[in-house]
Amino acid sequence: MKKYRYLVALVLGGALAGCSGGMQPALPSAQNGITPLAHNSLSAAQGLPPMLRAALSASASWPETYFNAAHTGFNPLETTLSTSNVNGLKELWGYATPGTTIAAFAVDKSYVFALRGDYTLDAISGTTHQKIWSVGNLGASVNDPTLATAYGLVFVPCADTNDNGSGICAFSVKTGSLVWKVAHGYSCGGSALADPYVYDKGVIYAPWGQCGFHGMYALDAKTGQTVWGYNGYYAAGQGSAAAVGDGLVFYNCSFSSNNDAGVCALNQSTGALVWSVAYPQSCQPCEVSPGFTYNKGVLYEHLIFPDTNTGQVLALNATSGAQIWAGPVEHGNQGPAWPVAFAKGALYDSGTDDNLYRLNAKTGTKVWSQSFHTWGSAPSVANGVVYHNGGAPGSSAPFITAYDVASGKVLWADTQDTNGTVNPPPIVLNGSVYAATAAGSCTLCVYGLSSRERSRGGASANKH
Repeated sequence: MKKYRYLVALVLGGALAGCSGGMQPALPSAQNGITPLAHNSLSAAQGLPPMLRAALSASASWPETYFNAAHTGFNPLETTLSTSNVNGLKELWGYATPGTTIAAFAVDKSYVFALRGDYTLDAISGTTHQKIWSVGNLGASVNDPTLATAYGLVFVPCADTNDNGSGICAFSVKTGSLVWKVAHGYSCGGSALADPYVYDKGVIYAPWGQCGFHGMYALDAKTGQTVWGYNGYYAAGQGSAAAVGDGLVFYNCSFSSNNDAGVCALNQSTGALVWSVAYPQSCQPCEVSPGFTYNKGVLYEHLIFPDTNTGQVLALNATSGAQIWAGPVEHGNQGPAWPVAFAKGALYDSGTDDNLYRLNAKTGTKVWSQSFHTWGSAPSVANGVVYHNGGAPGSSAPFITAYDVASGKVLWADTQDTNGTVNPPPIVLNGSVYAATAAGSCTLCVYGLSSRERSRGGASANKH
């Protein structure tokens, strides 16, 4: 049990920190917006006994869009929901945003943050389910935005009142007050934040492009101060979120005035260009945002090829950019090419042809596929179940659906939601599923189990 003591100490330390008044813990805590285990020690947590993993799960957060900076979309701490009980999900509560939908959301302990389509940020209590505070008129114009929390702050795209450009604002989690704002390039108008940002280990990496600066800014998450800036290949500005893995930052970049595009990899510490690789010629220009996911030395990019109306997942060597494999061709170009989810040697791909795929992460070969209604979200995975906004086969709307990761079998779907879901990927956390919907009584719907159904949860699904 010695190897578990450090992890247990972190959990206890985080709990005590919340009751310690003015005492400041030596380690990151929930007061900082991200618990150490949920954000930084997930691989260690996966090896814990089921009972201890269940205890840790209760304190976990989903601190940013796609779960983490690598965009794996995989919560390894979830133990309540499983293949044996997910069919018992019922709507527990909902949050309505009349007249608009939700573009991005994240969960930080007792807070739920929702970025609305009308450029308003809402903080919602996970306990009372009521709005705590709201900030409107953010005016951001970034496609498919991301949201993240850390250090007691929530980070969101924003813009000056009379400016069409986008920057980044940090608001206090507790009060909604503005802590800092970065808006390089506003003096000459137009877009500054070109694509969705990514957060990792105290730094925000923001694709940027305006006023002679084109590339990437690294910003200190606590202060907004510039850590470094890379002024080189343009950020392509197509709604493709940057991703981070093993000391590299990956972003969608443009090489020339005719918009030939590819992926650029920067040194995470210095901002120096490490490599750049153009997308296949048939994807020039890539008019729809590519999705990036990183895992253990491999960068997975999901592309749409406009000349053939197809999509495909490619695996690249993250050190050099060399292609390792190309996945099956997706015959369609419905919606963005979202980041794939990665969990235990498998990729889960919301195909541009309205099919949800499981791929072998080493070879790219298809394990199974399941059709969905249309315009699916990026998938999310937890405890043997993959969750997807898109709708089960034959459905009349793209509602939230749960599939068995092993077989692709539909385990559950919210067929009562006839309005359908929207693009943000689902969040699976602490026995609950959060999904953004298009309309109805809730535009953010939260599902869970009854007390009896929760007791049926099991860790056996974690073998997949």
